[in-house]
Amino acid sequence: MKRFLVPLFAVTIGVACETACAVDAVNTQSSATQVGTRSSVSTNGAAGQTSSTQADATEQLQSQFWGLTLEEVRRANLLMKGPRGAFSAPNITPVEVLGIHARSDAERQKYAEQFARILRADTERVLAWTVAHAQATAKLYPNDPVIDFSGNRIRPTVDPSVAEAALVPKSAITPPPRRSRNVNGRSRSGN
Repeated sequence: MKRFLVPLFAVTIGVACETACAVDAVNTQSSATQVGTRSSVSTNGAAGQTSSTQADATEQLQSQFWGLTLEEVRRANLLMKGPRGAFSAPNITPVEVLGIHARSDAERQKYAEQFARILRADTERVLAWTVAHAQATAKLYPNDPVIDFSGNRIRPTVDPSVAEAALVPKSAITPPPRRSRNVNGRSRSGN
């Protein structure tokens, strides 16, 4: 059976509260050097701090992906360890975290614009991919339907206009029963 994939977009919406802001203020004031460093043991057995850890490499990549400074990435990661991590979906972006916890209107606007640019660029990539995929499917399988409805034994009851918009043939659905209107404009069932 062939599949038709439709990209879906979700926007994570966060709700800031006084408690989260208070925690944010306390966490932001804590030493930034604590984030991304970990204690390690050298070959001679002495404990030491290292700043080039795997966490730092991940933060470097996040910085590049999202167009943020290392400090911004570290702040977003720190915020996700508090209430923001509990309130948000796990796939919230660092840009969204920073925007939700912006310390000023100007900072919030900066992250909103940055997120808008990132989301627009991604939408353009997804649409380009969707077009390329549709063209490849049409080229490789010119006579095959994208979805084969012939094996369906159950015909769902769907409004024909909805089926048409979803490119589902009318033969694959059962239209809902028609409702007649009385002289007052109210609908009444055919029962």
